[in-house]
Amino acid sequence: MNKRNNVYSYCVELSKIGNEESLRNLLKIYMTSEKKIRKTAKQALRKTKSKKLVVELLEEELESQKDINVIYLLLCLGISIERNKYIKRYLRCLKGQNIDLQSVGFYKEVRVNPLTDIERDEITQYIIESKDFNLRLLSLVGEENTERVLDELLNYISLYGVNEDIIKIFESSCDYLELIQEEIYEAVIHSLETNLQLMRYLDFSIKKNIELLDQYKEIELVYKILSSNCLIDKLISADNFNIEISLKIIRKQQISAEDWTIIKEMIDHKARKIDDISEHTDFINFLMALAYFDIGYVEKTLIELYEKTKLYSDYALLKLASIKSQYAYREMISFMLTSGDRKERYKYAVKLMMAYPKNGSSIYAYAAELNDDRLMKTLDEVAEKFNIQTSFSDKYEKLFGKKHNNVQLLPNDTIISEFLFDLAQEINAELFFAAVGFTFSSGLKMLLPLLNYVKERNGKIEIITGSLQNFESSGKNIKIDKNTVHVLNNLIQEYDLKLFTYTESFYHGKFFCVANKEKAYVIIGSTNISKTAFLGNYELNTLITIDLLTGDNQIVNWYKNFRNSCIPIMHLNEEEYENLRWDCEADVYTAKVMKKISNAEMNNKIQELSDEETQFRLNSWMKHEPTDIYSELGIASLQDYIVFLFAEKGLAVFESFIPGNAYYTFRYFDLDELLKKVSTLSKTQMILSSNFVSRGYHISDKNKLKNKIDMLFAL
Repeated sequence: MNKRNNVYSYCVELSKIGNEESLRNLLKIYMTSEKKIRKTAKQALRKTKSKKLVVELLEEELESQKDINVIYLLLCLGISIERNKYIKRYLRCLKGQNIDLQSVGFYKEVRVNPLTDIERDEITQYIIESKDFNLRLLSLVGEENTERVLDELLNYISLYGVNEDIIKIFESSCDYLELIQEEIYEAVIHSLETNLQLMRYLDFSIKKNIELLDQYKEIELVYKILSSNCLIDKLISADNFNIEISLKIIRKQQISAEDWTIIKEMIDHKARKIDDISEHTDFINFLMALAYFDIGYVEKTLIELYEKTKLYSDYALLKLASIKSQYAYREMISFMLTSGDRKERYKYAVKLMMAYPKNGSSIYAYAAELNDDRLMKTLDEVAEKFNIQTSFSDKYEKLFGKKHNNVQLLPNDTIISEFLFDLAQEINAELFFAAVGFTFSSGLKMLLPLLNYVKERNGKIEIITGSLQNFESSGKNIKIDKNTVHVLNNLIQEYDLKLFTYTESFYHGKFFCVANKEKAYVIIGSTNISKTAFLGNYELNTLITIDLLTGDNQIVNWYKNFRNSCIPIMHLNEEEYENLRWDCEADVYTAKVMKKISNAEMNNKIQELSDEETQFRLNSWMKHEPTDIYSELGIASLQDYIVFLFAEKGLAVFESFIPGNAYYTFRYFDLDELLKKVSTLSKTQMILSSNFVSRGYHISDKNKLKNKIDMLFAL
């Protein structure tokens, strides 16, 4: 620190003296020192009052110096002292050393200190002399000088031909593009594949250019070329169907029913053959362009593509989000709430906020339950930057209009958990009541924004669930899983939840209510408390608006009378319930018995094994700390297998306690989707699956086995 201060003081002193000897010493320090000291010396040379003398010494050094690196340093000093004198030599030196202007902060410098007319002339002269036709550099020279450069560029093209970088310079000037049509045409036909991108600069009002385009038979490619064409405003005439339709789509002209039939047949045929969606971006872009004409058809096609490819790509999902698809909204909400991968949650939360700003408050409330401060800060920034504000009246204007009707059917894509939260905010609700047949942890988590809202107002929260009908009986209960029971116990403890069930028979109704002292919103329909019911099912629900001040509260009274006939539950014995992975009532009725295994239970099972190799392999997976472990998977080809889930890596590992069985690893977004796909496949078909990663057999060399497993987590 002292040394640095001493150098700084010494340089300042030399600058103040300002005679030939002191400035020579200062220049020598600049040329020979390390970066930090050189910066100090440069500042001192710039601040000296004897700048004329510095320039003389600088010229002397430039004349005698042979080392290109030192010459570069001297020119850097030169443009900082007298830019107009040195700028041309500086640019020439950078080009000679292949140094990018952006990397040395040149463009930033000229933004802060704008170029003079003399400097623009110098840059223009440099471009012409060196043939450095850099588009960004050209943008600095001014309108009059641009004409000089373009004229010189025409001469250059006549000698050396064209490439895309050169043509881009003409992009803003149709007049110049028209002058080089022959050169562009020759470049394209010389190498069609290499120079395909040059076709965007062709004038397709010229017959031979349209004939060149005629040879392309894939409509998405024709559309790509024409949609990016710089001269598209010209009159183009063609009998080719692909060209004609592409022009109509670009110009948003009416498409006949007959033409629509042909287009859809082409798209459907292509979509059926797509396996890897990332290789078909041109097709997807063409499909997206059709949204202007038939958004429903585009959404349907994208959903089909997404269902085919979602195990390894969310590309189609993001495209669905761009057209405000409710299907995509539900999928992304589900991913955000359930993914064990923090990066995935973060990605979907931000994309949801950007794509669905009218749902901003709901998205924010869902995200708040993930206990991620960094995520919440980011969402705050996104909301502020893009002025994302959500109010009840805006969000449901289409549903309600200006006045709420007393009874209304809700659209089937209404997310009830979210809708209830919005209703609660509209009336500052002080209570939430629900009476449903089935309750699952996945649905309770989606209700947390609403529950928190009511809790913050010291309101009442009550839930009646039919699936607890036998909660007092001995033995295992069969309509509710252990994880849900655990969540309910927490809600009783932390939210003062009043929990009830009807024991006389199975209660199968669906009733939701949010209310204050004056007004109640009641939903009666088919929706249970589950993620599947909120996000996936086709449900039928009715919204009833009740003015509590009029005394016309028959429906609310029904709930109160029913609750009084129910049994209150203060606490549930979790040991009486199976550790099953249930998300909805379909799991109950289809006897889905997949069980969760705790890490402690798994370690005990491994210790009991007699086969050392199997024991070692399973322990190797356990060392990577699986997020979840499940058994009884119900997969015919993987009998007696378990699955290790590593959510942060999006990795699912199917393993076996039986010696001799191989392990199988897959990439996954959603476990249920993976299981659904794998359950229909043989082991051979699994290996051919798009999201399959690897298979492992017996390896007697333990280090080799360990390294093979570790490599999966190094990716």
